[in-house]
Formats: sequence, structure tokens, C-alpha cells
Amino acid sequence: MKTIRIRRVRLFTAGKMFGCVGAFMGLLAGIPITLVATLATAGSTAHAASGAQDAVSTAAFIGIPAVFIGAGAILFLPLVYGLAAFITGFLHALVYNFVAGFVGGLVIETD
Repeated sequence: MKTIRIRRVRLFTAGKMFGCVGAFMGLLAGIPITLVATLATAGSTAHAASGAQDAVSTAAFIGIPAVFIGAGAILFLPLVYGLAAFITGFLHALVYNFVAGFVGGLVIETD
């Protein structure tokens, strides 16, 4: 068995890795939001088209921004999640490097 000690982590490498994982998670979060917003928009438009004159029919007016919210979620969330994960990955690596200087780092055993 071989033992490897990780004493330092490159900051931007950790940031890129966490950022990519975060962007993927943002995409997974954006898909259901897009589906729900699309279905809500379709339902409110159908209700308004039926000639209903109640408070729910005003959702047709709100329906246009709901489409943008749905489509925006699948584009916006991966960017936000990716950027946030990049920053936190960078900071985690920075703190790890600081603490590893005192503790000695992480030890991994491989075959």
C-alpha cells in the first residue's frame, strides 16, 4: 500500500473543480423550476383564454414574465451556483493550505 500526503491544494484548480460541480448542480436545480414555470404559464394562459373574469385571469398578464423566469432559471442558476461554488472552493483550498501547514495535510492510502 502506498501512502500519499496532500500538503497543498492549488487554489484555482480547486475553484475550477468546485465551480464546474456547482454549475452542474445549478442546471439540475434549474430544470424543475423551468418545467414548473412553463406549466404555470400554460395553465394561466388557458384559463384566461376561456374568458374567465376573476383574479386568476390576471395571471395571463403575469404569464409573460413567468416564461422568462422559467427560461432564465436554466441559464441563470448554473451561472450563480457555479460562481458561488468557485468562490467557496477557492476559499476552502486557501483554508486547507493554512491548516495543513500546522496539521500536516490529508493522508490517502492507495493500492
